[in-house]
This record gives sequence, C-alpha cells and structure tokens, in this order.
Amino acid sequence: MDTRDTCLPGFQGFPIQFTNWASLDKASITEANDIKLQFSPSEVPATYVKESGLLNLNGGMNTFFMGGTIYTVQAARFSKPKQEGISDFSNNTIRAEFQLWGTASPNAGNVPDLAVLVIPLKMDPVDTSAGTAILHLVSGKAVPLLATIPQGKGTDLIRYSTCVETNNTEKGSKKTIRIAVAYWTSGAKYTQEQGVLVDARLGKGVTLAPNGVPNILGYSLLSSFNTEVLESGEKRKVDRQYHTKKDVLQPYTPTLPMDLTSIQKKDGVFLIKDFQLKKEISNSTSNYKCVAIKPSRDIVNGQLQIDPSTGKRLDQELADSEEQTNETLPENSSSSAATASFMSILIGIGIFLGVTILAGLLVMIGTWTFTRKSNNVPPVAKQIKEMIQAMPNKVTGN
Repeated sequence: MDTRDTCLPGFQGFPIQFTNWASLDKASITEANDIKLQFSPSEVPATYVKESGLLNLNGGMNTFFMGGTIYTVQAARFSKPKQEGISDFSNNTIRAEFQLWGTASPNAGNVPDLAVLVIPLKMDPVDTSAGTAILHLVSGKAVPLLATIPQGKGTDLIRYSTCVETNNTEKGSKKTIRIAVAYWTSGAKYTQEQGVLVDARLGKGVTLAPNGVPNILGYSLLSSFNTEVLESGEKRKVDRQYHTKKDVLQPYTPTLPMDLTSIQKKDGVFLIKDFQLKKEISNSTSNYKCVAIKPSRDIVNGQLQIDPSTGKRLDQELADSEEQTNETLPENSSSSAATASFMSILIGIGIFLGVTILAGLLVMIGTWTFTRKSNNVPPVAKQIKEMIQAMPNKVTGN
C-alpha cells in the first residue's frame, strides 16, 4: 500500500480533542511565538454567506507565517464551535468560532498543506477589541483583518498538526494532507448588546454554519470509516465515507480525546503564551517594484525569495550584504599587530635619521659662523706674537 494513502501514526482527524487542560503544566510545553501576520491594512466590508459561514474578504492579499511556512489566506469562516477541552473558559459559553484558512505553496515541500487560525467567541459582560472586530466583520462593517486577532498579556494559544486522508484520485498526488492548527485558548469576547446588533443585521435566530474545512482543496476529506483487521494483525480503514455539509468538508474527529497531561513537546503540541502580533503592514506601495517571478527559482519552501522594495533575490541581497560587511570590517588582529610593529620600527629609524641630519647641519652652520676666519679675526699665533713684543724686557718689583 502506498504510504500516501493513509495517515502515519500520530494525530489524525480534525480537530483533535483534548482533555485535562486545567491540569496541564503549561510551562512544560511553552515555546516561542512562530506566527507572523502579513495582512492587508484595507478596511473593506466582508460579505457573509450564511449557509457556508464564509466571509468573502476584499481589499488585497493576506498571508501569514506559521512554523516557518508562509500560507495565503483562502477563506475566513464564522461557524459553530467544534473544539473542546482547551479553552480558558467553560466550553458551554463558546458561541462560535472565527477561522482563517491558508494554503501553502505547491512547491513548499514537506510542510502542512493547510493552516488555520481558530478564535473561539464567548459572550461576556466585558468585550475585547478582537471580539468586537469579528462581530463587525460578520455584520458587514469595514474592519481591517488584523483587528480580529487577539493579542497581549494573557492571550495564549495552542499549536498542533494533524493528518487527514482524502479522496484525491489524481495520479501521483498525495492521498493525505496535514493541517497546522493554532487555537486561541483565551478566545475573544463580545457583549450581549453587540450580539443583538449582529442579530439585527443578519436576522435573529440565524443558525450558524457547520464546523469543518472550507471547500478550497478541490477534493474531499475522510469523514467516517470502519476498521478491518487483517490476518497479519495489521489494521486498515474500509468503508470510507466523504461528506460535505453546506459546502463545508466534514473530516472525522478522533473518538478518544488526547490527555494533555501526558503530552510532550516531541508530540508536536506546544503553547504560545502572551501572544504578540508579529506583523508586516505597509500603507504605501510607492517603494515597491514589479518583479517577474520564476517559481522554481524564486520560491523556496513556500517562501518568496525576492525583496519587493529592491527587486533583488535573496542570494543577491546576502552577497551584497556580505561585500559591504567585508568593506567595513577592521583588518585581522594578527596582521594589524604586525603592521603596527613595522610602523614603529620605521618611525624609530626616521627619528634617528632626522636627528643625525639635523645635528650635522647644526655643526656645519656653527663651524661656518663661529670660525675666526669667517669673522675677520687674525690667527691666534700672530696675536700672541704682538703681545710678547709689547711686553717690557724686565719686570721689577717695588
């Protein structure tokens, strides 16, 4: 059997249900934030489709990084809640889920095919800015997508990845997909008054769309199956069913929930505490350039390798950066020391030669300036001779 036909051991189905959230030692699975948002700043109203729960977003492309992979937002949904057991408030108070679904590049390699940001909504006496923004988006008001994402101290989310089998029969294609999930355990809150306003906009008593995966893949996901045990003891799935409800794919959910107290980081489950937005938003594209992209060369692991502000590929940027760095770096310390010693010797020699030459010049000048001949003074011998002749021949005392 082709290994692409079935999910390998590990998390399977969507969503994975967990238990013992309250007893979890959260510090034991806490990791650094690996989510970065690149959302359009446009404030354009979204169109809400009641049947499927889809929110047709307008106003530009939205992407996000998760686990080092870039995903392009393909669908936003407002639906019934499905996740259980990993919320910071009682599950029976969760009224809905807001979901953002993204797809990875076909050339991304061995990474999850889909990623979803899931934000549960709870009615509460005090609202949060994200909860208000989500309700505004659903009711047709202009809202920047970034405003719908909860952040700040106390904003925690849990991350995991799961596998789901498909009915994809295309030759050479994968028969399974992986979904990377980020679930905001602290959720977003809205007030009863805000809920009334949404009811007035959409119609009171509107039934929320079913939870599931938006139909953006071109094929269905495994919804139910039976298990058959072969003579070898191996188990395999039979009687596979693939259901779609109101244009929403219905993947199966594991029957037995996972005990969070037995989960470790190696199991692929971790917590991000006090989530802060890592965002890249530009209100101006005046500095951007149009650049022709060759996917086989310019997209690596689902990430665009071109800087839109310069038009240079990543390898060129790195080469230029290295060249500039080398130009500004100081010389090697050993060569600098040798150069300093050599310069000291040269300076010493120069000083010695300078002093010698200066002394010679002073001697020459002194000799020329202070000789008797240069000052028209007769020789010493002639002067002494004249003094002798002038002296008396005999010297007498008193």
